[in-house]
Amino acid sequence: AHDVERYKEHHHRMVMLREVANVGEKIIIVARSYVKSKLAEAVRDAVKQLPPEVQEDENRLYEALEKIEEVELWTKATRQMEGDPWKFV
Repeated sequence: AHDVERYKEHHHRMVMLREVANVGEKIIIVARSYVKSKLAEAVRDAVKQLPPEVQEDENRLYEALEKIEEVELWTKATRQMEGDPWKFV
């Protein structure tokens, strides 16, 4: 009888952990999407502020974007979110 109770408790914990992991995975998916959209927004806003000759030269454009704090912040966030797969165990 004691073993049955222990098994039930263990099973219940495993089910709860799996549910927590599923929620965590969904949060990561949403976070990745959010970070990508914020990076795109930061780049769009930054490009609008740059002179046309910089916008038309890909190398100069990348150099200019790298120096913009908001773009740098979201670029780092994107790299972190896209690094090693996130897992909840």
